[in-house]
Formats: sequence, structure tokens, C-alpha cells
Amino acid sequence: MHSVSSRACEKNSLDGVHSPDRLKVLNPCAAFQGRVTQAPVKNPDGDVSFEVEPDPGYRRMLNAKNRGEGGLHIEIVRRDQPGCTRGQPVHAGDVPGLGTCSGRDVATPALGAHVRIIGPWVLDRNNRWYEIHPVWSIGPAGCRVPRLIGRTVPQARKAIARQLCSVGSVRRRSSRARLEGRVVGQHPREGSLLGAHATIDLTIGRGPGK
Repeated sequence: MHSVSSRACEKNSLDGVHSPDRLKVLNPCAAFQGRVTQAPVKNPDGDVSFEVEPDPGYRRMLNAKNRGEGGLHIEIVRRDQPGCTRGQPVHAGDVPGLGTCSGRDVATPALGAHVRIIGPWVLDRNNRWYEIHPVWSIGPAGCRVPRLIGRTVPQARKAIARQLCSVGSVRRRSSRARLEGRVVGQHPREGSLLGAHATIDLTIGRGPGK
């Protein structure tokens, strides 16, 4: 589960959601990354929904129903869409209880776009799939720093590339014998969210007394 600390996150995870009782919040502020595989659709309650196929490392945020639908279900609620003036009541047909506009102006991504999405990760009890709903932020896909401590250099390089990151400086220091040739230090720390192809510096063990 990819929890984040972001200024995009709100205290009330389900503000602006139609019939919020159907949603079970699994993570109040999560990051998800992947490629848009379904053209966004406007729903009767004013929400815009689409599917996103996950990048490696984010597949655990799907269940069998999601996989059958082509990815994680994403919904941008009316209060967070462009054209909704901050502080004004939300209107979408005759659907009640949609709150007031946030002024976030979360733009709908294009089909095929590679994106990072921030919002609550929830279970929709009606459809039995996982969602990010509502979406608080959509931006270009970036680097999520993986855990590298204890991995061999080839393993670390593969994990770094898989998360859209790059290898930065590599230095060596004395270590226990069992850690020779393995990562004993990394910067930034595991879980950091950075721009695409951001560098990760590695420290590799060279064994005792070397």
C-alpha cells in the first residue's frame, strides 16, 4: 500500500462523493501510478471515471474484479473538476449532497497518459473493486524510491529502473562479510516520491577491513 504525506490530502476522505456509505476507506491518502487504459467517461452524478493499468509495484492495489476491468477504477468528483468555482455549491442534475467546489481543477488525463494519482484508496462495496475516489491530484508519473538495503547491485539497479528512477552516485564502505557486494545505504529513503528519473545514491558493502 502506497501511503503518502501530501498537501493534496484532505481530512475528510469522501468529501463530494455521491452515496459515500458504499465506499470503505482502505487508505485515506494513497499514491497510485500507471497508464490510462480507458477513455474518461462522464457519469450522471457529475463524476469523471476511467481505468488505469498499474506500473510494477502498484499491482497489489488491484483485486480480481479490477484486473477483469483493465485496471484501478479512478473517479474525479464534480467538486474537484475544472470550472467548479471554489466555495460554490456543487450541482450535478438532481444528485444531492455533493458539497462545495474545492477549486482543485483536477484535469482529466488523456487515454494512454502515464500518470501519478493521489487520493483515498477505497473499496466500492457495490462493484466489488478498488478505486481511488475521489482524486485529489493527477500529475506525470514519477519515481517512487524502492527498498534497496540488502540487495545485490544488479537487483538494486533492476528495482530502481522498474520504479522510473535512475542510479546516482555509487560508493563503497566497509561492511560485514555477508553484506559484501550488497546495498548497505541509500538516499533518498524508501518510499520517497520524486520526479521521473530522479537519482538514487547507493552505498555498497565491500566486506570487513577493505
